[in-house]
Amino acid sequence: PRCPICTLPMPCAHCDEQELASQGLERREELPRYENALACPCFVKYGYCRVFNEFGHCSLDHPRDRHDVIKPPLKCPQCTMVWPCRHCNFTRARDELLETVKRAQRWFS
Repeated sequence: PRCPICTLPMPCAHCDEQELASQGLERREELPRYENALACPCFVKYGYCRVFNEFGHCSLDHPRDRHDVIKPPLKCPQCTMVWPCRHCNFTRARDELLETVKRAQRWFS
């Protein structure tokens, strides 16, 4: 899909991989399930249903156990390396905040 703001292929500056993955999981939950029905061949083969995406309905079953959904790793918002990157200012500030929280927890307990 393309970004509605910048028209670039997603993920882009307006929609990161995490948001795109969560949209995909939400769309996957919308797919219909029917007991004792034929499995949708497009969904079984590719992991998406062309008919449902195009028309909003499909009369076939979409079994959830056919594909493993792997979420993309979290990325640093400053340098876009896999989180935690351990080299940019954002990570140092995060580490300082975590250390402050630990000290506060020790102080209160």
